[in-house]
Amino acid sequence: MRALTIRACLSTLEGCTRDVKHWFAENDLLLNAHKSEVMMIGTPAQLRAASTVNTVAVADANLTLSSKLK
Repeated sequence: MRALTIRACLSTLEGCTRDVKHWFAENDLLLNAHKSEVMMIGTPAQLRAASTVNTVAVADANLTLSSKLK
């Protein structure tokens, strides 16, 4: 996967999570993105292509990638 494709996918993810956050707010719910965690999963080649990605925007919060999730 090329870096440009990865950026496009991350942009789509950002838009989707922003929409979910907006839907939550419209329905008197709260999406606390700061409590979320992010991990890249893929083949070795995909992970190498994504190696320049350090943060992912989720519902308007920039989250640092984790190597382990709770």
